[in-house]
Amino acid sequence: RESGRVAFAAIVSLLLPAVIRRRTPVKVDYIAFALISSLLTLSDTIRQELKAMLQKIQKLRTNLRNHAPQAAADGSGGGGTWISWNNAADRVTLVGVVMNLWLSIAKFAVGVIGNSSALIADAAHSLSDLFSDAIT
Repeated sequence: RESGRVAFAAIVSLLLPAVIRRRTPVKVDYIAFALISSLLTLSDTIRQELKAMLQKIQKLRTNLRNHAPQAAADGSGGGGTWISWNNAADRVTLVGVVMNLWLSIAKFAVGVIGNSSALIADAAHSLSDLFSDAIT
C-alpha cells in the first residue's frame, strides 16, 4: 500500500507536469510530491483508525444489546430495561445523545486548536442540549 501511494503521488506531482509541460521537475514539483505523499499516508491512517473505532462501537452496541435486561414478553415493559431497542423514540434519543456528545467534543477541540471562543461556547451549548435530552 505504501509503495502504491508513493507511486501515485509521483505520477501526479512529478510525471504529469513533465509530460504536460514538457519540462523537468522543479522544486515546486518535489514539494507537491512530498505533500501529496504525506496526505495520502495521513488519510490512510485516519481511515484505519475510523475503521477500528467503528468496530469498537459495533462491539459495544452488541454487548449493550446482549446485556440489557429484556422487556416482558407481554409488552408491558417489565424487566427494568433502561432503553427499548424496538422503540423508535428511544433509538432517536440515543442517536441524538451520541451526536450531541460528538459535536460538543469536536467543537471544543477545534475551538481550542483555532483559539476560537465562539466555537468553545458553541460546544458548551451543544453539551447543554445533551443534558436537556437526559432530562426529557
